[in-house]
Amino acid sequence: MKDWINDCEISVEDWLFAIKNCSFFITDSFHGVCFALIFNKSFICIANKKRGYSRLKSLFKMFNIDEKYILDSSEIEDGKNLFEEIDFKNINHVIEDKREQSLQWLKNALTREKVADDDIDILGILKYKLSKQQRTETDWLQIKELERQRIKYHWLYRCSIGEKRKEYKQKYKDIKMNIKLLKTV
Repeated sequence: MKDWINDCEISVEDWLFAIKNCSFFITDSFHGVCFALIFNKSFICIANKKRGYSRLKSLFKMFNIDEKYILDSSEIEDGKNLFEEIDFKNINHVIEDKREQSLQWLKNALTREKVADDDIDILGILKYKLSKQQRTETDWLQIKELERQRIKYHWLYRCSIGEKRKEYKQKYKDIKMNIKLLKTV
């Protein structure tokens, strides 16, 4: 049987379709687990200690499903609890609670008039450093714009695959280096 998902790059839409319509899902990715939970699909996660393991552990703890991940595929035969049914009623309840908390946080963040003293204001810190070093307004605006681009390419890199991922990662690194250079001039 051809392993079509691993043999070629597929679109995000096709990847999500495959997860949503599968009867059982095996993954090694944080996002794969997230979508399996969202779509209420039984799954096993073969966790990779070199890639995203701490995020996975946190996710499994949040949903109280620690028995659904293993560290090596050879553990599948021994994993008695791996194939037990997942209580999706509880999973959906946790997702709904977290969704409500997230929406409330966003509403508060977007309607807040000023930044609280204990929040990190990156642009404010940059402005302070620039004024302290007697930089020009042009320098300040250039760094501010580069910071915006850095954040944009960071997320494009994190959410992409294949050649685009490499391209975005390189742009992210280049922008990060430019910011560092501007700050040290």
